[in-house]
Amino acid sequence: MKPSGFTLFELLITLSVLSVTLSIAVPQLRDSLVQAEVDTTSRLLLASMNTARHEAIKRNTFVVMRANGRWEDGWVIFVDGNQNAEKDAGEVVLFAQSEQSKLQIQGNGTMAGYIGYGGTGRSRQASGAFQAGNLLICSAKRTNKLIVNAGGRTRAENIAGRVCSN
Repeated sequence: MKPSGFTLFELLITLSVLSVTLSIAVPQLRDSLVQAEVDTTSRLLLASMNTARHEAIKRNTFVVMRANGRWEDGWVIFVDGNQNAEKDAGEVVLFAQSEQSKLQIQGNGTMAGYIGYGGTGRSRQASGAFQAGNLLICSAKRTNKLIVNAGGRTRAENIAGRVCSN
């Protein structure tokens, strides 16, 4: 009768193959998880922008999507009755998002703190001037860019690498 089981040599070979496989797979899995987080945050921001725009059209009034200090800390969408782009007492909150992720989110120029939509769906500042720009969602190896044109429409782009400033 032949003994069953593994020899020490067979076990060492199996463990070495497993360790090489894991050393290749784990970093790629980590990169995939970060990319998924960037994509998820981008989709949530895009959906929030679309919600603010549609509510502005539906209500025929000025609706603002404002960062809670920084975009990384979350944002709030509200009907801005006095059109000052600030959340004042008595203004209706339509949606609030708490801190989304540990990713860096930067708005350029007029979109650094808020995005406003008029009753026609066009993006505009509280002063009435048109508002266009982008939001960057950055990880160490990947950046998504959400671009808002003066008509209020938003599109997304993927950018290789990190383009956010620290």
